Amino acid sequence: RLQVQSIPAGAPQPWLPLRDLRLRYLQLPTTATAGEAATIEVELQADGASASQLPAITMADTDAVQAFADPVQTDEHFVEARPRTVQRRRIALVPNRAGTVEIPGPRIEWWDAAQGVARTAMLPPVRLEVAPGATPATAPPASSVGEAGVPVAAPQASGASLPSWRCWPA
Repeated sequence: RLQVQSIPAGAPQPWLPLRDLRLRYLQLPTTATAGEAATIEVELQADGASASQLPAITMADTDAVQAFADPVQTDEHFVEARPRTVQRRRIALVPNRAGTVEIPGPRIEWWDAAQGVARTAMLPPVRLEVAPGATPATAPPASSVGEAGVPVAAPQASGASLPSWRCWPA
């Protein structure tokens, strides 16, 4: 026999009843360079849920940083007849400007089934000191389209005019 209880009023949604949930940073840089990825790694440990029941570990994009997450690495097993899951995820953070950047840490709301209360597992914000990136290379001159839709290279800076044979397709 199994006695099923209803979801308590005020419980976080989506409904995630667990015995325990812990988050931690496995890798956390403090410096970065604008335009280059700095990688963090986050671990989630859940007592009472399989991997398919857990929300994804994410970092939100901000106006100063884009986040690109790798696929989740999962280890599931049973302890005392309960599922226990460990998930690890690497997330590349790409800052778009120099200066101090702060990104909110991961946050997961869950229901403590043993105590009967709502809880939140969260990590502190990621703070990066971002150095200026390399100066972008000068863009090549724009090309135009000549007769019959064939691209024509822009003239060289020397001021010499292009011979007409340069318009022929290669």
